[in-house]
Amino acid sequence: MKKNIVLYYILILSLVMGAFASMALNNYGVALMSYAALGFSFVFLYEFISVLLRPSAPATGKAKIMGLELVTLFVLCLLYFFRGLMIEIPFSA
Repeated sequence: MKKNIVLYYILILSLVMGAFASMALNNYGVALMSYAALGFSFVFLYEFISVLLRPSAPATGKAKIMGLELVTLFVLCLLYFFRGLMIEIPFSA
């Protein structure tokens, strides 16, 4: 997690910048927030894979909870990405 702190910082800045652009009625605001959500989903997926590949991961209950949390965050950010760009997935809602 600490090695991705710069990536988190850049994604949060782009999320805030997209929110302000959206409030100023610029067309690119929602798209910028959607792509920031996509970036967050990829970061959460990367962290989930790194949790799975740890040698002590399957033995501890903490790793299972952390893995479930990361998968949930991945799906949630992916849904925000789809919703922001008005992409519909059949049978999802």
